[in-house]
Amino acid sequence: MFCEPKDIGFDPTITSGYEADGLVHYIMAGGLNYRVIESLFISDMIRGRGTCVWKVTLRSNPDLNDASKWDTIKYAWVDMAQFHIEVFYIKRARENGFTEGILEVISAENVLFDDKEDTN
Repeated sequence: MFCEPKDIGFDPTITSGYEADGLVHYIMAGGLNYRVIESLFISDMIRGRGTCVWKVTLRSNPDLNDASKWDTIKYAWVDMAQFHIEVFYIKRARENGFTEGILEVISAENVLFDDKEDTN
């Protein structure tokens, strides 16, 4: 091919490489580089509703079995008319004392392509 992967729709914040245990995927989120431990959920819905959820750990963590260092990344293709609604309600619930079963949002961001928000 004669183009960059991002030019045909690949997200530049998700990369892959080979390590001793085979092919590994990495995700850059909130300014940190994470290693994917496993996929927890993948939805193949189209039209603004695609979602993937991964169990991750910081790439610098040498012990993948240390559950105290695991995080979860939810990656969603959202309808821009409803962007940030989920994050708004999660933060609002936590601010009002509802924490049991409510995740903590560490980072919510738009993917950038060539320093511009991806609006497709």
